[in-house]
Amino acid sequence: IEMDVSMAGGVYLNNDTLQIDYRSCEETFLPYYPRIDDARRISNQQEPIVCVPLNHFYGSRRLVTKQNLALAKARFSRSQKAAVRIRSGPARLDSGSAGLARVYEKLIAPAIKRKHFVSDTGRLNYPLMREMLVSIRQRAAESGLSKVPVVLTNHPKDIRDWAGLERFVSDVAEAEDLKFITLSELAEKLRSGDFQVKKSVPSA
Repeated sequence: IEMDVSMAGGVYLNNDTLQIDYRSCEETFLPYYPRIDDARRISNQQEPIVCVPLNHFYGSRRLVTKQNLALAKARFSRSQKAAVRIRSGPARLDSGSAGLARVYEKLIAPAIKRKHFVSDTGRLNYPLMREMLVSIRQRAAESGLSKVPVVLTNHPKDIRDWAGLERFVSDVAEAEDLKFITLSELAEKLRSGDFQVKKSVPSA
């Protein structure tokens, strides 16, 4: 079975590096068969590929602001040369903004409303990882299914909180309702029917 885990509901990027729009995905949590003409839509039949959405959640205003202030403080503590290079560099993949617009996006907006996060454990601190787990458990319960796969991502070079990541891994390893599996194991479980794959209901 072919499997795609790149769809992250709510993500929108439009810059010189990448252009994607996942704001209108029909399914953002459960595995589904995608329509061949538009993978954001659910097919009404079995397809040769299964989409397993990359998990996302909304961090609380307090924790997001706290993390962003800590990151800003760390950046300002670097040398002047490094600071200039950061300010004048191209827009990052996780944002299309720079300069004052990026300050608003990263520091002011999160204090006004909850922030959307892709579940990239390398970019989250421990409190936000805990909020992510709360969100995952809630969405799993709302699905009504006995078990669901949840895809997280991690880029070692981007890890900001090694101690927090170790605590998170320990928490998950000790949890009775959670289990780590590889993408190869996930593909096999989809193939065997161990995980349900969603199809849309044809209109009458």
